[in-house]
Order: sequence, then C-alpha cells, then structure tokens
Amino acid sequence: MRSRRTFLRRAGIAGSVAVLAGCLGDTEGPAGDQTATDRPDDGGSSRTGTASSADVTELTAAYPPIGYWAVVINEMKNQGIIDEKMAEIDTELTLQGTWDDAPLFAAGKSVVGHFSTLEAARMATEKEMDLVVVGKVATMFMGMMVRAGSDLDPENSGGIQQTLDRVVGENRTVGIGSWAGGDIPVHQIIADNYGYDFSEDGDFKVVSADYTALPRLLADGKVDMVSASVMHGGARYMMTDPPEVKGLYWPVPQMQELGYGVPPLINLIVRRDFLDERSEFVESYLSAWKQGLSEYFRNAVAISTKNEENISLLGAQEKAAAKYAVEWGVLLKEGVTETTQSNVYPEAGLDEAYIEKDKQFMRTVADAGLVDDDWENRLDYEIL
Repeated sequence: MRSRRTFLRRAGIAGSVAVLAGCLGDTEGPAGDQTATDRPDDGGSSRTGTASSADVTELTAAYPPIGYWAVVINEMKNQGIIDEKMAEIDTELTLQGTWDDAPLFAAGKSVVGHFSTLEAARMATEKEMDLVVVGKVATMFMGMMVRAGSDLDPENSGGIQQTLDRVVGENRTVGIGSWAGGDIPVHQIIADNYGYDFSEDGDFKVVSADYTALPRLLADGKVDMVSASVMHGGARYMMTDPPEVKGLYWPVPQMQELGYGVPPLINLIVRRDFLDERSEFVESYLSAWKQGLSEYFRNAVAISTKNEENISLLGAQEKAAAKYAVEWGVLLKEGVTETTQSNVYPEAGLDEAYIEKDKQFMRTVADAGLVDDDWENRLDYEIL
C-alpha cells in the first residue's frame, strides 16, 4: 500500500484554513445568528470585540448552527445561563450561529472557536497562530451511509472493502456536504486504509448537497453513498422498520479499529494571547458550557424535542426523528445506536486523560500527514 503520508499530503488535507467552514458545512442553517441578549448582530461594529482586545466588554463567539451543541447553546441562552455568567464579569456576549465560524475565528472576529483540535492544529500551523484547547463538546459522528438492503449494504457486499471496491469500480455516486467539511479528513484516512483516494481529484465520483438533504437523496436512489449522520436528517430514514438507510461505517469505532483513536469534532479553542488577557471570560464561558451540558444530559430527549426550534437545530424534520437522533447519538440507547461513544461529552472541561488521548490522536494523524509536524509548538491544552 502506498504511504499514507504521501497520499494525504498529495490529497491536500492540510489545505488552506481559508476554506475551513466550521465542522460540517458551508451553507447557512436554520439556527441563523443567535445572541445571548436577543439583539441582532450588528455586522462587526464597535459592539463586536476582536480576539486580542483586553479591554473590550462586548464579544462575539461563532459556532456551527446545526448540531447537538446548537441545542445546548440555545438552552444556555433561553435559561439565562450565558447572561448570568457574563454579567458576573461585566461582559456582553453575542453567540453567532454560522457555518463561517472557523474563518471568523481565524480573522479575530470570534473569541472562541467551536471546531476540532485537528482543525485548530491546521489553523495554528498555517496561520502561525498560538492556540489553546480549553474544552471539549463533541466527537466526530459523520459516517458513510448506504441504502439498506442494496448491493452496497455491507451485509450483502461482504464488508466495507467490498462496498468501496464496488463504488469505485462501478463509478457510483457519493454525496457530501462540502470538501471543506470536518467530516472529510476522517473519510480520507479511512478510504486510504482501504486503498483509495477520497479527494477532489481522487478515486470517487462525488457530488455535493446540503447536509440535511443527503439522507433523503440516498433513500430516493439519487446517490449511492453519502457522508451523513443520524442527526443531519438521517434519523427519519434510519428509524423505519426496516430501515431505508444504514451506516457503512461510523467514525469512532472505525477510527479506533484502525488505531487512530477517537476523532474530535467540536472543541473550545481560544488564542493564547486572548486567554492570557481575558482568562476570566474564558473561565466563565467554559463554566457556562459545563452547566449547559449538565442540564442537557439530565433530560436530553425532552430538551431536544421541546419545540420546533430545537428540533430544527438537530437537522431533524419532526419530533420522533429528533428523539431518535438523541437516543442513537447521545444516550447510546441499546437496540438503537450503532456507535461506541456518545457524540456529546457530558463534561466540557479537560482532564489529563482526555488531553493525553487527544494528543495521541493528533500525533497519529500527523504521522499520516494530516497536519504539520510542528503542531505541538502551536497548539496547547489547558485545564481551567
């Protein structure tokens, strides 16, 4: 087999941070822009602080607008958790839901990044930024899905290798949300381990569509395989009896089987200089996340399905699908889930065990060429 480092460098996984679009997409989702004070975003006026302003009391934090984390943020806002924490330090925080969260952070227009340590390492080395990981929210959960009962169903094809052989050999169509998505590097690592190049100029015939539309396109036979999840519209087609779509593989168990460990999706990232200047804000924001996740895990299904807004923030179309997405991906309900670890961490803070495991993951993917070898000199971890 060819060298993974050679392949991944050639595939351009460690490409320009300018094309990163948060963790999962590049189109605006239903969350829109949200603020802790219910006031509209004023487009970057003096009300929006930059990441290096020690004396600014009005700050912005951008995050991907669809996901379990978006539900938690919405609840932190509605329950007054954010307002309470910010009032204690005389700061006004705007929470902005946008797929441009990573570029906004890189440009200094968002003081907290909500993306993975992998994306943070790429950003830090390419932009020569000193970044710090201060929290954890979610693991990668976007898998490759196929139509249940089809010739690509691993139960019919013989396994993942045979399915990928058929997809490539017969020029079948694969649907993704965006080449800039945070799911792509994991698929590239996995595909390479099965002997294929999953890149824009690689072995697969790839089309793009909105993330929440991909499971429907798969179920309707418009595409043959998609990068999707139970959360991004997949639940509706996974919960039927029999299911219409199913996972070819899910990232956590597959990456663990290949020796990479648990791939991250959403961490809390700040600039080193901002942490040094505004440690009280970072600690307060992390405290809000700790409280928000604690509240969420007390009754995740009820919170996720309490209204149409929260249901849509999960990329679900109805209450039953949102409930299924939470039972499958958060609560790991027996007989429902197919993954081995909750998609959401119940505790936002870091500990030594998590740091060591994540560093090991990063070192493994660096050895595979996914990120510059110098990443450890630019990305640090801090327990607050």
